Amino acid sequence: MILTTEPRIAADHLRCDGVWGGNKNARHEVRTSGLTVSVYSNASDGAEGGDICYVATCKSDVLTRIVLCDVQGHGSHVSAIANGIYCGLRESMNRLQGYMVLSELNQILRRQGAPAYATAAVITFNTSDSRLYFSYAGHPAILLRRRHGKQWSSLVSASDGEGANLPLGMFPLTPYDQDSVTLRSGDRLALYSDGLIEAESVSGEVFGEKRLSAVLESCRSYDLSYARDRTIQELELHSSGASRADDQTLMLIEVR
Repeated sequence: MILTTEPRIAADHLRCDGVWGGNKNARHEVRTSGLTVSVYSNASDGAEGGDICYVATCKSDVLTRIVLCDVQGHGSHVSAIANGIYCGLRESMNRLQGYMVLSELNQILRRQGAPAYATAAVITFNTSDSRLYFSYAGHPAILLRRRHGKQWSSLVSASDGEGANLPLGMFPLTPYDQDSVTLRSGDRLALYSDGLIEAESVSGEVFGEKRLSAVLESCRSYDLSYARDRTIQELELHSSGASRADDQTLMLIEVR
């Protein structure tokens, strides 16, 4: 289910201590004090899928946390996990340690009656120093485009930490790393589920990260909602006539 914001606020602006998100189909834009987030999420077989996305802010409106979790399965089973993520965000939102969110999500999946596995990416943006903290659990790397750069590139871990960064739900105690990078106004990020880049054409060719980056680059001078919709249009043209076996989610982010 899509979880409503607490307290109740306008859908396009997330104030202090707010949470927006869920696992239903969405085409939405959320703004916080530091970021603009444009979201597209579409389930492969209905209105409720296994891709879960959240945007949350801390009580002082300094931190914005974004989570994209790609859970194996659909329906009520995934909705229960979505609610668990919501509670985890609520409890941890005033801490910088996004990797602890992954540890909590790992325990949520481990507590499920049936085996459940997922990949996830967690980012936390601190407006006080323009620092972005990011952690992965077997998830595709975030794409980064500097405002004054020339291309999109993968945001990969550069730490020497001991984190295994394995998918969630595999082992009881899996360590996760956290890395960080400084961002500036106008820098953009793209989070996506593997169902988006693995979408096939009728001939079996996948959409791919290279094509995704090229479409996003062609929209560099336009706002996020246009870039989101143009990307989805290109995705649909690519996969027209082919069956879709997985959920697809794209989260475009710009530093304000």
